[in-house]
Amino acid sequence: MPKAVTEIRSLARSHTRTALNVLVAVMRNTKATPPARVAAANAILDRGWGKPTQTLGNDEGALELIHRIERVIYDMQLFIVEHEARREKALRRAQNEAAVLRRKPAAIQQPPSETGPGGNTNEIKGCKTDVKSPA
Repeated sequence: MPKAVTEIRSLARSHTRTALNVLVAVMRNTKATPPARVAAANAILDRGWGKPTQTLGNDEGALELIHRIERVIYDMQLFIVEHEARREKALRRAQNEAAVLRRKPAAIQQPPSETGPGGNTNEIKGCKTDVKSPA
């Protein structure tokens, strides 16, 4: 919290006793208007006991709002479950594809050699070819 706010708050709190005495004086003053006396009494009660909580009555609008909130929560839960299922399925598919690629032999991925095992271009895959050139 900024230093200025802390100082202002501290200064205001130093006047708490005086402010409370003024509220009590207004509340007890029979010459003060009734609204001023009630406002002073409410301010004293709020500071001493806290503001009262507001309860929901048997209002149909409030019940409808609660049901709408419950539906939103339920729909969100369904969405999350469906999303997780799709994500798990995609993850399993990617893992399976990776496993298949790891099982392929390395020879399939390398290009074939143009020369035979002995380095002779006439020997392909261990077969000798005797081609005679015309003389």
